[in-house]
Amino acid sequence: MIAHAKANPDKLTFGSSGVGSASHLSGALFAQMAGIRLVHVPYRGTGPAVNDLLGGQINMLFAPAQVVTQHIAAGKLRMIGTTGAERSTLFSDFPTIAETGLPGYNSLGWFGLFAPGATPRPIVEKVSADVGKVLTLPEARQRLVEVAPSLNRTRPMFSRHSSTKIS
Repeated sequence: MIAHAKANPDKLTFGSSGVGSASHLSGALFAQMAGIRLVHVPYRGTGPAVNDLLGGQINMLFAPAQVVTQHIAAGKLRMIGTTGAERSTLFSDFPTIAETGLPGYNSLGWFGLFAPGATPRPIVEKVSADVGKVLTLPEARQRLVEVAPSLNRTRPMFSRHSSTKIS
C-alpha cells in the first residue's frame, strides 16, 4: 500500500470520524511517517466513514476496533494492522502497523472522564470511586477488554497518562 501511495500521490483516500479526531491524526501520522500523500476525507462520525469504506468510496480508514470487528469477521473488511505499539489483545493474530513495515508507528486513541476544574474534590472523589466500582464488575471488565485493552483505571494513573499525552 505504501509503495502504491508513493507511486500515486494524492490518489489514495483515508476516512476519519472528523477533522482533528483520533482517526484523522492516526492517518496523518501514518502518511507522514511513510512519506506518502493521502487525501483526507473527514466524516461526521465513524459510522458514515465505515459505510463509505464498505461501499468503496474511500480506500482506507483508521477506526476503533469495536466499530469494524463485525465487518472484519464477516470478511467485508481487511485489517492491515493495528495502531498500537504492541499487538491488540482483541486482534492478537494481526500485526501492528510498525510490524508491517513502518517501525515506530504508534497511535492509540484514549478516553477519559473529565469534570470542570472547579468541581469540588469530594464530588470528584465520589465519582472516581463509583466508576472504580463499576470497573470491577465482570461484565464491565469484559466489555472494556474488548474496547480498551490497556486500561488506566485509577485517577492518579489516568492523570499521569493524560498529562503525558496532552503535553
